[in-house]
Amino acid sequence: VLSTMRQVGIVTLSNKTKSLNVPEEDAEAAEMQRLLDKTVKYGNSQKFEKSWKAAWQALRKMRRYSCWSAATMLQNTGLSLVNLLQSSAAGPSVFGGGNHTLLVAIEAFASSIRYSEGTWMERKKSDEYPSWLRHALHSRSNNHLPELAPPSGWSERVPLPCGGYLEPQTPRLVGIWS
Repeated sequence: VLSTMRQVGIVTLSNKTKSLNVPEEDAEAAEMQRLLDKTVKYGNSQKFEKSWKAAWQALRKMRRYSCWSAATMLQNTGLSLVNLLQSSAAGPSVFGGGNHTLLVAIEAFASSIRYSEGTWMERKKSDEYPSWLRHALHSRSNNHLPELAPPSGWSERVPLPCGGYLEPQTPRLVGIWS
């Protein structure tokens, strides 16, 4: 448990109640799992454009999917985008350039961390994601592609349209839900 969290009440456990810490077993969960499998399959095959498209399709359809499961989709979305940036000057055309694609990837990683907050996965992802970003940007440099960075550099917060900020170096979302 993080020092910023506090207990609000007493929890009583019951062995007769179905756990709420899993996605509902409904049509949406089946579709999200199908799209996650597709995203991972394409990513593992180094078909990063197809991987990104499957992830984007899932994010657009997602409505009631569990936070824990959404975190995995967001992680794979960010990974698809940074993998695209290793060999592409701009990434998907929907973002209008490499720097914006980089910000979307960082935001996906930050959201993935947010959806696993307070767990061992938060600590693991907080360590992994910055190294994934550094590796992708180093590979990009080795491929003689233009350098990418957030608008004001890595140490400055990036204001988000919905309010709050993205801390690109960490990656973290700050001040949105407080």
